[in-house]
Amino acid sequence: MKSKFYPKSFPWNALQLLGAVRPGAICCPEELLSQYKPFFWNDLASEYDAERLYQYLESLKLNFSDAFQAAVQLWRSDEFNHYLGFRRLYHLLYAESEDSITQRLDARPTNFAELSEIVRDEFELCLLLAYDEIATARGYRKDFALYTACGIESFNRWIRLVARDEAFHYHNFIRVVRTVHQHRLAEAAEVVERILCYDLTAKEYKATFVLDHKTKQFSEVFFVNCAKALMRSLGQTPA
Repeated sequence: MKSKFYPKSFPWNALQLLGAVRPGAICCPEELLSQYKPFFWNDLASEYDAERLYQYLESLKLNFSDAFQAAVQLWRSDEFNHYLGFRRLYHLLYAESEDSITQRLDARPTNFAELSEIVRDEFELCLLLAYDEIATARGYRKDFALYTACGIESFNRWIRLVARDEAFHYHNFIRVVRTVHQHRLAEAAEVVERILCYDLTAKEYKATFVLDHKTKQFSEVFFVNCAKALMRSLGQTPA
């Protein structure tokens, strides 16, 4: 009898955590808020786009393993929680109504055409999602100082919980690879190199959730190090 796959998780509620915060309590300098506004929007949009990616995966009609489906369902729930929190944060920091934010997010076009050329099955999807999640987790850690500067303790708690979720997602997708696709580990280097190459050369983010790190926060070295960490997690020697 095969063992059941249990993805690692830590349930929490973003709106409960941020619900008591009012705009007047935020003391972050206007210059810093202005500087980070495009980064906040990028993070908010990406978390919102998790549902778009989920619907795309559903449309593929692939025979996903039970382990992958368990990891993806948890990921989907967490990302929606992150989206609700980022929407509330953006509202608090930039005085835009949450309805207006949602309308702007809804209006963006999405295009999965190129993604279908990068990954073609569950094994490759796991590597793509793991790569994206480790990059996101590390990216959020780079933002800890900004949240501290806002002077709201719940903001500090919020971003650390989000970063932890992304790290959990990373390890969950790695576990799916090692549990279900151990026999294909020799292929991982080529797939990760393909993903990295696309991330370094793509000119714009197309509302696909993955490979969304197009802001000036990130460098080629950052992405290369994420790919190397992924290979090490698979027990492979990075190129």
